[in-house]
Amino acid sequence: MGKHDEEAAQLARNFLDRTKKTEESKYKSVGQGCDRRFTGDKLIGSSLTVDDKVIHSTFFNLAK
Repeated sequence: MGKHDEEAAQLARNFLDRTKKTEESKYKSVGQGCDRRFTGDKLIGSSLTVDDKVIHSTFFNLAK
């Protein structure tokens, strides 16, 4: 890996580490499963889970 690739990989690891520090709220999904919302320091996200398995998940960095 080149220097740019290593920097990008570290940024990705840092972002994923930040997702682990978010606060979670759970809601019954309109369809099946559970709608989970996440908020943190300049970070938001959501996931759909069914039987405690993640169907899809997304997080957004709000920092500029």
